[in-house]
Amino acid sequence: MDELSQARAELDRLEKEEHDLLKKLSSVRIAASAQRSAIEELVRRQPVAPINRLPREILLSILTLAIHAVSGDNKRQSCRRMDFAGISRAWRDTIFGYPNFWATIELKPGGLAPESVKAHVERSSGCDLDIAIHSWKSGTGPAMESLIKLIIPSAQRWRSIDIRSNSKTNTKSILRQFHDLRLPSLLRATIICERNFRYPKFLLPENVPALECIKLENLESTHDVPVGPRLVNVTLQFGFDPMSILDLPSLFSADKLTTLTLCCPGGHLAPLTSVHFPHLTSLTLMVGHARQLLESIVAPQLTYFCYRSPLMSSPTGRLAYVFEGLDSKFTSVQHVATQGGIAVLCGNDAYTFCAAFPNVRVAEMDEMAMHYFFESTHAGSFPMDHWAHLEVLAVHGLTTFTGLVNTAIPLLQRRRLAERTRVTVSFVDFNRNQDPFYHGNELSDNAVLCGLYDALHPICNMELKDAPLSALVSLTPQDALPAKVVCHFVVRAL
Repeated sequence: MDELSQARAELDRLEKEEHDLLKKLSSVRIAASAQRSAIEELVRRQPVAPINRLPREILLSILTLAIHAVSGDNKRQSCRRMDFAGISRAWRDTIFGYPNFWATIELKPGGLAPESVKAHVERSSGCDLDIAIHSWKSGTGPAMESLIKLIIPSAQRWRSIDIRSNSKTNTKSILRQFHDLRLPSLLRATIICERNFRYPKFLLPENVPALECIKLENLESTHDVPVGPRLVNVTLQFGFDPMSILDLPSLFSADKLTTLTLCCPGGHLAPLTSVHFPHLTSLTLMVGHARQLLESIVAPQLTYFCYRSPLMSSPTGRLAYVFEGLDSKFTSVQHVATQGGIAVLCGNDAYTFCAAFPNVRVAEMDEMAMHYFFESTHAGSFPMDHWAHLEVLAVHGLTTFTGLVNTAIPLLQRRRLAERTRVTVSFVDFNRNQDPFYHGNELSDNAVLCGLYDALHPICNMELKDAPLSALVSLTPQDALPAKVVCHFVVRAL
C-alpha cells in the first residue's frame, strides 16, 4: 500500500471514531438530562426546611434581631452577618440584598477595617446611614481621618451622626472634615466633646433642613444656637464659664420643640420677656438664675420637669427662691425630678418646690433630697402633702434604709389614713456599698430588706430596681443518702 492509501485509511478510521464518540456523547447528554430532571423531582418532593418556608419579611426580622443581639460592636455585628450569609444561598442573598443590614457604620480604633467600611457604604446603597465616630484618642488621628474619607461621599444619606469620647485634637479634625458638608437626610446629631467647641457650620439649618434632634455637650456659650424648622428635641450643655451670659433668641423662639434640656453650670441666662413653647412636654434645667426663664415660659403641654441648680450656695439658686409664687403656672406637670444636683436643702425649699407642681404623679429624687421632702414643716404639714395624686416615688442611689424608715413612714402612714392613692416607692440604683457602716453581709442584707418590706408593705408598694441578685448556696448532708441541696437566695446590692 502506497503512502496515499495509508493516509486515507487512517482518515476513515478517525472519522468512524469521531462518529462513535459523538453518538456516545449524545447518549450521555440525554442520560444526564434525565438524571437532572429526576433529581429536581426528588428535591421537590422533599419537605421544605421550616426556616426556608418563612416569608422574606419574617426572615429579615429574625436575622436583624440575631445580628443586633451582639450589642455595641459594629465589627462583631459585621462578622455575625458574614457567618449567617454562609449558612445557605437564600440567607446570603437575603443579607447581601438588604441594605438596612449595612446601614450602621461605626468608626472606632480596632473596629471596621477600610475594606469593611467600603462594603458597608456600597451594600447600603439607597438606604439612610447611621454614623458613629468615637474613642479616638491622641495619636490615632491619621487612621481615623482615612476612615472618615471613605464615608464622606455618602453624606447625602446620613440619617444620624454620633461623635463622642474622642480626644480634643481628633474632635477638631472630625469637625474640620465635616465643615463644608450638606446633610439633607440628617435627623439626629450628637456631639460630646472633652473641651469646649463652637457650633459646627455643617449643623446650620441650611445644611441640615430635616434635623429633628440635636445633643451638644461642652458647647461654647458665646453665640446663639440656630434652630431649624423641624427641630423638636434639643439638649445643650455649655462648657463651664462663670462669666458667660446665654443669649439664645433663636432657641427660645422655636415653637415646635417638644423636649428641651438646657445646662449651663457656670453662667446664666440673659434677660427674657416671654418664651412660648406650645408643644413642649419635657423640660430639664441646670442654669443659673433659672427663675426668670420659669417666669417667662409658657408651656401648656409640659408634663415632665427636671431641675438641678448649679448655684445652691447662692440665694438665687435655692428652690425657695426659684419656685416661690409659681403655684398655678405648671399645673400640667405630672412628673418631676430633682436628683443629681439638689445637694443642700433647708427651710422652705422642698415645700415651695412641691407647691409649684400640685398635680405630680411621679417624683424622682436622690437620697439626700429625700429627707427634706419628708420633713414636717408648716405646723405639722409635709411638703409632699401638695402632691395629693402622687403614685410613684423613685429614690435614686439609696445607701442606707435607716433615714428612710425614720422619715418616710410617718408621711406614708398619714397618706394612707387620708385614703389617698397608694404610693409605689421605687429604689433605683440601690448601692449599699456606699454605706460606711455596710460590711457586705448578704444575710444582713436579706434581713434589712425583709424588715423594710414589712414596714412599708402595709402603707405603700415597694420596688427595688437595678439591684443584682446573688445566690448563697450551701450543701446540707442528711443522715440518709442522697444528700439534700439547700439554696438560700439573698438580695445583695453590688
